[in-house]
Amino acid sequence: MQKFTLTSSDKIRFVSLSLIPPSKMLIKVKTLTGKEVELDIEHNERVSRLKEKIEEKEGIPPAQQRLIFSGKQMNDDKGVDEYRIAAGSVLHLVLALRGGF
Repeated sequence: MQKFTLTSSDKIRFVSLSLIPPSKMLIKVKTLTGKEVELDIEHNERVSRLKEKIEEKEGIPPAQQRLIFSGKQMNDDKGVDEYRIAAGSVLHLVLALRGGF
């Protein structure tokens, strides 16, 4: 490591780096049967789009899907960033089946 000697007439420039999250991240969706589905998503993607991706992979219509993260049901109109979902997060998929008589 190199040492530098500073005097009162020296100028130091500080550079501020903002932490920009990567645009894509990999998350997992776990079903009640224990099956895990990996999804490559944008950090600001809408929950409704996640459900569409699950339908593409698993054939489950979005209307029948309920996604749970940190014990809370996720709202279709919100972005995953609003739930603080990060790369490696695990969401839980519950099916909302309609009963009838």
